[in-house]
Amino acid sequence: MFLRGWAMAEPGADGQGWAQMREGFTAWEATGAGVLRPYYLALLAEVAAQAGDVAEGLRLVDEALATVDKSGERSW
Repeated sequence: MFLRGWAMAEPGADGQGWAQMREGFTAWEATGAGVLRPYYLALLAEVAAQAGDVAEGLRLVDEALATVDKSGERSW
């Protein structure tokens, strides 16, 4: 659901992609999974910034970096 939402969240879209991303992220976190969390947060930050919500994008980047500091996980 998360990646489907990301694919739908192109600039100028109606916001359904962002909503699906948030819903998918919440459902994914509820499973207790932690792998790829920084990556997913980075994608959320990208979409927030594209939608003009730079403050939310930066907040999500900060959260992703804090996760990297804690877990050591890096995607690239």
